[in-house]
Amino acid sequence: MKHLVLCACVLLFTFQLSNSSELKQKIQEEVKIKQRIDFEACLSENGINESDLYGPTEIVSNVHTETANEEKTRKNGCFMACFLKKQNLMEGTNIKDEVIARLNEVVVTDDVEEKLRTIVRKCIKEKKDITQECDKCFPIYVCIIKAVNEERKCMQEENVRTEEEETGEPNKKK
Repeated sequence: MKHLVLCACVLLFTFQLSNSSELKQKIQEEVKIKQRIDFEACLSENGINESDLYGPTEIVSNVHTETANEEKTRKNGCFMACFLKKQNLMEGTNIKDEVIARLNEVVVTDDVEEKLRTIVRKCIKEKKDITQECDKCFPIYVCIIKAVNEERKCMQEENVRTEEEETGEPNKKK
């Protein structure tokens, strides 16, 4: 009888785990769909295409600071404000703390997640006094992209130093 109860409990527990992982996956899929709908709506509302959004390479090379890109930069900021509002992550000109909490949805490791949380907190704090939605969101994005880029460079340099220490030879770049 004890074995039967134990087997029943194990089966119930296994079933519960499979259902909860299926449920979690279903919720994640629903969130992604909602994000895509909001993303598309904000593109449309701001009269831009996905190709008009600045990528990290353009940010790092300061393409957004060129006078010819002033309108594109403003629209990028308005798009970001729109998306954050639709995702209920921004109220007025205040970006909610939930933005930082949501990072675990896109970050894989705890180490990277904590560094990213620190960067996002710092960038939001630096730009907290900006009172226009569009003018606030884009500089935060720029701050995050540039800080992540710097962090990546530091990590690469550290990896090179570690490799040199382990091999006893300088790393020769081709």
